[in-house]
Amino acid sequence: MNHLSDIAAKAPIVPTFSARSLRDTSAEVRDVYEWHAKTYVEQPALAELRGSFLQAVQEAKTPKACLIAPFGYGKTASAIGLWHACRQAGVLAIPPVSCGSFTELADAIYGWLAFTLPESAQTLAQAYDAFLVSSAESLARHDEREFGIPFAQAVVAIRDKLERGYLDFADVSINLLAFLEQATRVAQSACYNGLVVIIDEFQQLLGNANKGVLTALRQLIWGLRVRKLPFGLVFTMDPDTERTLADRAGDILHRIKDDGLYLDIRHIYDHTFPARLWQQYADTLSLSDAERQVIDWPTLEALGQLCEREDLSNGPRTVINVLQRTAASWDQTFKATYTPINLIDDLLSGQIRFDGDRGIIPALVAELLNFPYFQRSQERSAALKLIAAFPRGCPEQVAARYGLSQAWNELNDDLRGEIITETDEGLALIELQRVGRPANRLNILLRRYWMQITDQQLLAEDAARTFRDIVIPLLFPSKVHDLNGWSSIVDIELTADNTYAGIIEGTSSTSFPLRRIALSVRDANLTSAPSEPADDVDLTLVFAIDLKPESISSLRITDDLKLAIFTMAISKVAQHHFHNSIRWIAHYLSPHPISPAIILSLLRYLRREPIANLPERDRMRIEDAVSRLHEWLLAELFSTSLFTAVTMPVVSAGAGAVKEFLFQLFRKRWPDYQPLARTANWMALMRDYQQALQSLAPAARLGQQPVTGSKSHIAALFGQKRHAGFDSYARQHGDLLRVEKWQGDQAVIRLHPHPMELQIADQVRQHGSCSEQDIYSFLRQAGFAAAEATQLLTLALLRGLIQKDGVQLTVPLAPTPIELANQLQMLKKRAQALGSEVVDRLQALLADFDPDTEHGALVAWRLDQAEQHIVQLEQERRAALQAHRDRLRNTMMRHLPQLSKALPEPPEGPLFNHLAAVRRELVKVQHHLQGPVTAFVTNPTTETPLETIDDFARRLENWLQQANYYEHWVIFASELARLQIALDRIPSTNSKLSTLRQELARLIRQARAIQAEIGMQGLAEIDHLRARLTMLRRQFDELTDERRAAYEQAAAQLRETLMALFDLPASFTLPPYQAANDEESYRILKRTVALTLHRAVLLLELSLSDDHNQPSVQRRQLGSLRKQIRNLATLTRDPDKLFAPETLTIQPELIQRIQKLRERITLQQQLDTTTMKHHAALAAALSDLPVGPSDLSSLLAKLNGAVSRSELLHKLLQLHERGIVRLIIDLPGSGHA
Repeated sequence: MNHLSDIAAKAPIVPTFSARSLRDTSAEVRDVYEWHAKTYVEQPALAELRGSFLQAVQEAKTPKACLIAPFGYGKTASAIGLWHACRQAGVLAIPPVSCGSFTELADAIYGWLAFTLPESAQTLAQAYDAFLVSSAESLARHDEREFGIPFAQAVVAIRDKLERGYLDFADVSINLLAFLEQATRVAQSACYNGLVVIIDEFQQLLGNANKGVLTALRQLIWGLRVRKLPFGLVFTMDPDTERTLADRAGDILHRIKDDGLYLDIRHIYDHTFPARLWQQYADTLSLSDAERQVIDWPTLEALGQLCEREDLSNGPRTVINVLQRTAASWDQTFKATYTPINLIDDLLSGQIRFDGDRGIIPALVAELLNFPYFQRSQERSAALKLIAAFPRGCPEQVAARYGLSQAWNELNDDLRGEIITETDEGLALIELQRVGRPANRLNILLRRYWMQITDQQLLAEDAARTFRDIVIPLLFPSKVHDLNGWSSIVDIELTADNTYAGIIEGTSSTSFPLRRIALSVRDANLTSAPSEPADDVDLTLVFAIDLKPESISSLRITDDLKLAIFTMAISKVAQHHFHNSIRWIAHYLSPHPISPAIILSLLRYLRREPIANLPERDRMRIEDAVSRLHEWLLAELFSTSLFTAVTMPVVSAGAGAVKEFLFQLFRKRWPDYQPLARTANWMALMRDYQQALQSLAPAARLGQQPVTGSKSHIAALFGQKRHAGFDSYARQHGDLLRVEKWQGDQAVIRLHPHPMELQIADQVRQHGSCSEQDIYSFLRQAGFAAAEATQLLTLALLRGLIQKDGVQLTVPLAPTPIELANQLQMLKKRAQALGSEVVDRLQALLADFDPDTEHGALVAWRLDQAEQHIVQLEQERRAALQAHRDRLRNTMMRHLPQLSKALPEPPEGPLFNHLAAVRRELVKVQHHLQGPVTAFVTNPTTETPLETIDDFARRLENWLQQANYYEHWVIFASELARLQIALDRIPSTNSKLSTLRQELARLIRQARAIQAEIGMQGLAEIDHLRARLTMLRRQFDELTDERRAAYEQAAAQLRETLMALFDLPASFTLPPYQAANDEESYRILKRTVALTLHRAVLLLELSLSDDHNQPSVQRRQLGSLRKQIRNLATLTRDPDKLFAPETLTIQPELIQRIQKLRERITLQQQLDTTTMKHHAALAAALSDLPVGPSDLSSLLAKLNGAVSRSELLHKLLQLHERGIVRLIIDLPGSGHA
């Protein structure tokens, strides 16, 4: 079955070769493309474009063609077909090539033409060389103008990069046009009718579409438009690239389209393509009759229906992938024909990779197969797969072909309208229809629910959670305000005893607002006591879920009316059928009987379906059906009969019944309760009322005397800016506030205590004293909500009915004159501490009193008013001081990381001693500040005097400034030392160098003088000194010749030392000098010398024998030598350890160790001269290699025959085995050999 193997081996993705491949492996490229061309099936639209394009080429119209398509639609295959057609028409065509630059494109054209026209090689080489020369010269002129780079030097460097395809520039396309003209003439002289260039994957050439690339492309397109040549240019690109080009250079796209050869190939594949492609395979590969039966005609038709849909497939890539899979799955023994069912199975298993960008078919079929409806029948599952393979429709005769007629009809009867639809051609899945999908999404969801429905709808472990998620929010809807809805105090979550429990607070009746209810949803079979939270609640409601179909719902209430238990028999068949508006839903639940459990299961299923993005009509219909199902479910669960047993009859059913029940239960429990929360804004009213109380005399607070004044004054007492409408406002307070007169501009009101306030005072009086918790519990037992109880306590305190004595509440006694006089003096002192302005403002309230003429209660009230003012002013002052402390703390906190950071060490050099002294002083201050600042930031206690904190903040800021200057000095000193070292490296003593050295010495003296004479204050002088240093550094950089000569002299001395140590070959060199970076040059030099020495020392280990038959003494000696070699190699690898300080000479001690080590090895092994030369050559070659992976060919080139290949491999294997080098085998991929 070799022919089928060819099909199986055909990749769905045709690779595009690079420019280098066209040049280096031209024959291989030709063979690969020719093989693909043999099995290429040309679509009519492409055939028309091909004919027009070739005609335009032969008529010298210089046409431009473009193919647009996303991944998977055969752009490369179509380009190969066009290339093949050009060859048949006698037109020389450059095959589809992927290029990253215009220079790469020119290289590809040149490489292919040289391969195709060897007799014209000289002419082509001249034309290509002219392209490179003109391009290089153009860039070199630019670099000469802009950067001062010598023209000749720039030409050499730029040409090398152009030849490698590394450079592009705006004018490159002008030179490319000239090259294309010459190439076209060469093709014509070789008797071709023209030249065509095909650029595949144009996005690679376009790159990020920068200005230079677009300019070059524009010049190329415009240049072709004004030329009349038998030359054609073809592009292929994806839609994203097309959009990029349209956005950034729409004019270029328009000029490409001008020739009328612009085609989007996404829409050219019809349902006949797979059959025609299979026929092409069969004819080209001469398949036998048996081999032609590998795939049947329904599968080819199904594949065609998928191929024509870009949302269901990746176009021709999907077709090729399926045919490849067909050939690969053919079993020579069983000869099973590939069917549409196999096609869907392969999509599900991932054997077919190209299933569309979203994988719609496998996702949809996998979802449907998970429903029990299909899991119970293999025939239904097979029929589903068969229908899924035909988006246009699967005819019944196709189902009969595979023995699935009965299953085909079952699906038609059971699922038609919601899952299945009937088209002109047969049955199809609704979800795969581009048009004609039913607008009723709800019916589809119901049918899907019906397919997954099982005998046990609501598993026991899910029942409580589903009841919590669906029923509880319906009974206790979310809070709107205090008198409408419910909010969570403790979330209803799963507890340790498998109960869902929590606490909610809200209002079901305004007669009993803000009730706290502990909710519990649990299995009716649980016998353990519930562990749900029940602290400070008004009622506990338990919903016990009973799943037994024979059970009956019931309600039980404890005698203290604090616990109500609803037993919910949710599996019992419903007493009432669906009403008319949702009666049709029963059809989708048949044959299962309707019960609350079934409806809960359905609602849970519908909740999981996202509907936000559905059309409004579908969404509204689903929401309406869900709302009606909610209504039916609550009416069934909480029918009127459920409440008759507890002698609390209700009129409504559902949520209304629960509201009625709670009202009756609360009224029975708290018959005398009068709510404080009477309106939705009652808390705001309480704040206004309490504000007014604080401004009134004691008698007015208690309602013993009215409050009189202007209407504006009365309104202002309650924080109202206008008095209009005050009478309506007052009515919202109920009996707490009465308007007695509201005429003209005068008003009289009276404030009355709530009856419960008087009971609070009576309760305290009876017990002598009570805690706040005692009174709070007393109020809660009387029926008041938690928030109401807190407000009543506040009102009683403000009216003076009770007072706080530490943590206790007591009834106040009238104060004595002596207490009042003492209080007055204390208040005067506190006022004076706040300033004379405060004393003047409070003069009337702090006036002396006569106990005989002024009532004690009135004096106490006056002094209380004064104290309130003083307390407020004291709080404001404390707040201002605290804000200042907080600002200081935040500042310290922001700078604390820097205070904790170690200061940099001063660099070695002329300023080391001075900067070391500065650092010691700064560190001393740093340590002195660090403790107190950290302590204050961590624990900002008010015990620390503000003056101390201010002092720390000031000193910290001063230290930060000095530390910052010090760090600048460290940088300056480092640069200064480096410049001094660099000057010391140059032995020359010409006038420029002498002057520079003098200026540097003067700068060093000045820097030392500043540090010595001015001290810490001199740190701020750093900017002036750095400016001078920068100027000196610039002068040094201008001494290029002197620096180069000094470097080359030092490098030559080091080279002589290395060659003397290791007999390196004469070809061994060290890195050249980099004039642009003097310091980097020496750093690289040191690193190279260290690397060379390191590798040369390691190679000494190759000289040691590995003969295990040697005497033990000799083996120990060898082991000692190996250890010495590796220790010495470690030392030589580090340039800082290798070189003497501040010099370019190797440490004499290390030189001696190397010499002694070599002597020992020579005595031990008795090496011959040849072996020593081999080691030296290998050491030199290895030393010149960069760190990291290197190609073996580069090593061979460096050795240049000094070591044989076999000897080299032998030595490298030894080095690999000892961990000195790593050998890696890298097998190149296809097209990269």
